[in-house]
Amino acid sequence: MVVGEIGINWREYLYDLEHWQIYLIIRGYYNRQHPAWERARLIAYQSAFAFGSKSTPPPVNEWLPFPWEHVKEDQLGEDEIEEIRQRIREENKKIGKSD
Repeated sequence: MVVGEIGINWREYLYDLEHWQIYLIIRGYYNRQHPAWERARLIAYQSAFAFGSKSTPPPVNEWLPFPWEHVKEDQLGEDEIEEIRQRIREENKKIGKSD
């Protein structure tokens, strides 16, 4: 998926990227898809409840919840995120990039 759908060069994927970098790339890719899914859900919701009903329709996020709307226990904490950022800074210093 990383090589085909996201478009990362296979040599870079196999030899250059660390596991945490691949994780962040994939996570960013999926986060970029959220607005399109939100639009699709809203269109479906409006189509389903276009003519109204005697009862009030449920809120859109209760009618069709997405997995990313729920807080997961396996999400990274602030300290873990800061550790990843620090690693990125260190890697950038090694290759001569500035922040």
